[in-house]
Amino acid sequence: MHQSKKTLCSVPDHWMVDARCFMYAFHLHPANAYLCYLTDLGSVWAETASRDDVAERARALGLLRVDSETLDVLEQEIQAAFDNKLVHIEQLGDLYTVSVDLPSLTWEIRLQKMDLPQAASFLASLNISQFANHSYLAYKVSQLEKALRAKDKYTLYLEENYKTVNGTVLMDKYRRQNTDDAPFLKPYSRGIFDGRVRELYGLLGRKLEAEPDSRESLIWNLIDSVTQDVQTWKAGQWIQLSDTAAVKTEPGTIEPTQVKKEKKPLDLKKESPSSKVELPSKRRRVGILGRQRPTSEERASPSPQSPGKRKRVGIIKR
Repeated sequence: MHQSKKTLCSVPDHWMVDARCFMYAFHLHPANAYLCYLTDLGSVWAETASRDDVAERARALGLLRVDSETLDVLEQEIQAAFDNKLVHIEQLGDLYTVSVDLPSLTWEIRLQKMDLPQAASFLASLNISQFANHSYLAYKVSQLEKALRAKDKYTLYLEENYKTVNGTVLMDKYRRQNTDDAPFLKPYSRGIFDGRVRELYGLLGRKLEAEPDSRESLIWNLIDSVTQDVQTWKAGQWIQLSDTAAVKTEPGTIEPTQVKKEKKPLDLKKESPSSKVELPSKRRRVGILGRQRPTSEERASPSPQSPGKRKRVGIIKR
């Protein structure tokens, strides 16, 4: 059966959770000046603003300069306010109003409730992002397991050689003094590790059984902890790169915006002369294990004579 192609909405990679059991985000989008979302996972409220919309609203607020540089700074300051939860959210019927207090003005965002098809499209995109996040975490775990097994192999080699020469007194003493670490000193086993994690994580389920009325708050506490892992959300954005669309909640001219550059805060109420931006000092290249790479002069100079070759110590079998 042929299935129609589903267009994904652009989903932010940094969400904040409110104690009133909803999550919200501000998202700079290449096809729009910004997108702002709020959802309780049942309904979705949003505002889409083009660069022209932002410029018109900025003039109405009395900004003397409304050029590309000023709008870039304005959008970045709004983004920073959201990231630091320095916004005030009020509900008025089916409308949410977000007030952002900036140094020179208060920016107001009016979130309108999406109709059912729009909300379904957005929530589907959010759900697909979660699958991408899960895929990234699964890959991350597999790489961590690979590293653990390599370290186990190396540790076993050193341990057997040490015991041959020095015995086990020091190692036994360490295990007695660090009983909590003792289970992790054995070679990694996925089965044993998964069982231990399930046991510890199961405490959440037992807490829910003891306090059934806490289900909603517990769920949103979990959501809050997940949204703080911004690295995983950013890594999962690859699922949207080839096919994303901005959600339109109000008419407006869509105008592509330039790539945002980090700038110092400007006084948005006054004209300020453009200042020359200093380029950051060139970073020194760092080699393996933080060791500085040798200079051309050092490479040209003769290397000191190496000491006598040490005898390899292997596992001694008797």
